[in-house]
Amino acid sequence: MSSHEAVAPDQLGNVFKIFEDIPTAWDAWDVEVYHLEKGWDAGVGLAAVEEAGPLRVVIGVKHPLTAASTLEQRIIITAADGKIEFETKVDWHENRVFLKVEFPLNVNCDYATYETQFGYIQRPTHYNTS
Repeated sequence: MSSHEAVAPDQLGNVFKIFEDIPTAWDAWDVEVYHLEKGWDAGVGLAAVEEAGPLRVVIGVKHPLTAASTLEQRIIITAADGKIEFETKVDWHENRVFLKVEFPLNVNCDYATYETQFGYIQRPTHYNTS
């Protein structure tokens, strides 16, 4: 296991944010770069310990995102492998907005690699790509 902190200093991980989604061309396909300027925190949820054993802890979170949409999450921490798992279910009843979860990482890299259903895509981690 590494002693390196994955989340950037003075930042929080697993923060849900809602962003306006009004594309200029194709509905449900384009996410405009300016969406980052039109977002807001989805607030905080209510957490409770569901399971607490010597090798595993499970924290359940119920999170009202909006007046109509909710999120339930189980955060699973195990001593055996040093990882944290997130099981998240969202009951979404919104239009023209989308949900993201943020983990501001303490990583310095030019590109990020994202998995998709048919492979992967690499994108720059900065805005100036010239």
